[in-house]
Amino acid sequence: MDDVALSFQLEVVVVGVEGLKSVTANKIIYCTIEVEGEGKLQSEHMEASKAVWNTQGDFTLAHPLPVVKLKLYAENAGMLALEDKELGKLTLHPNPHSPQVAELHQMVVAKNSPDQNLKMKVICRMESPPNMKHCGYLYALGKVAWKKWKKRYHVLYEVADKLYALCSFKEKKEKKLENNESILLDGYFVDYIEPNKAQLMVGTQIKGGSHFFSATKEGDTVLFATEDEKECRSWVAALYKSTGQSHKPAPSSTSKSDNNVNSTPNKSGNNTGSTAVKR
Repeated sequence: MDDVALSFQLEVVVVGVEGLKSVTANKIIYCTIEVEGEGKLQSEHMEASKAVWNTQGDFTLAHPLPVVKLKLYAENAGMLALEDKELGKLTLHPNPHSPQVAELHQMVVAKNSPDQNLKMKVICRMESPPNMKHCGYLYALGKVAWKKWKKRYHVLYEVADKLYALCSFKEKKEKKLENNESILLDGYFVDYIEPNKAQLMVGTQIKGGSHFFSATKEGDTVLFATEDEKECRSWVAALYKSTGQSHKPAPSSTSKSDNNVNSTPNKSGNNTGSTAVKR
């Protein structure tokens, strides 16, 4: 599957800045909003003492992990000025699960700048397309797709009526996010899997993930994992609805009590996590 029919609506609102000390109160400043690969917008110019914009930028995206770049400038009004002065910059990575409220973010400034506490208040609202059913980070290993155990951002969406696909996205070196690999879920059977069986499927020590489930069909088995039990249950429930299978998955008592395949026994015979601190 090469084409992913997804359309996300991203709304970026720059509310204002705090901690600006390097310019006078009447200095004209402005900010820019850029979503990589999607365009760049500029706020209105105003005095530093009134640095409250509520400038909004609206973008339509084909992927769920945009890179948003914001910069603050001071207008250089001199006759011989070549360009305006950059006061600070900020890079955000919103996704469909990001908080949709105003948040203060520390801006990156020059080492010798008096604006070391410069912050920008931003709202990033991301509206998911109606055909998207679930999304989030998953570890995955399969035969057809995801042939290396790795954490990727996955999106479950409806391709056509009652036909669903699971697609992963990755960030390339040039910071452009594109769909990586995907499978059609028709014919797959989804169920929870015990940690010891997951370990056998991978064949080596599993690094990452502690709650496991799988999707199986003739010729392919995909092992998945999450860090959080609640997230694992939500993924299994969403995939179960998408496969159309009659069997409703239920976690086993073993997977509930022993979900850390990286654990090692201590002297008392109890399991301790691999990151346990010696006392």
